Amino acid sequence: MATFNAPVVPVFQAGTGPQAADMNTLWYQTASFLQNRIVFRASQVTTATTLPSSGATTTIGFDSVLEDPYSGWTGSPTFAWTPPAGYSGWYQVTMTVRTAAPANLVDLRPALVTTTATYNLNNVQGCSLTSAGACATFAVFLVGGQESVSGACQLLNSGANVLTDLTAGQNSTMEIVWITQS
Repeated sequence: MATFNAPVVPVFQAGTGPQAADMNTLWYQTASFLQNRIVFRASQVTTATTLPSSGATTTIGFDSVLEDPYSGWTGSPTFAWTPPAGYSGWYQVTMTVRTAAPANLVDLRPALVTTTATYNLNNVQGCSLTSAGACATFAVFLVGGQESVSGACQLLNSGANVLTDLTAGQNSTMEIVWITQS
């Protein structure tokens, strides 16, 4: 996958204008970034995360980065993605959390933790639930180069801790898609 630089603010000295070569930076790379919306995808393949029965919001330890063209991922211990400087804007984050089959009436709630806030199912735009997992979509504003986002989960109404599932095709995943600038 090709990577594109952050859009730049053009600067021209008085009496000069853009050269033909400038158009690549001013238009092509900016348009390519806006058309190439996926900015991050990861899954959990190697090490399961323990979701405590206490209901605490727990960061998911994504250990397999599938796509990160802007190199914003920081692994253990934060497991966070940060947009590069110049990419401030709205991002859609889809979190899918899958566990070994929990007991009946257990409430699994995907969540996000940013530098400034925690988003849980009360803030979700869409959610689907299966017998051993849940998926939620969040819209978050991130300041490029300053704010990060981590995938997380809450486990409620459980009498015991539950592990995330590492079965191929049943892994927990996180996908971040660029929506728009502020």
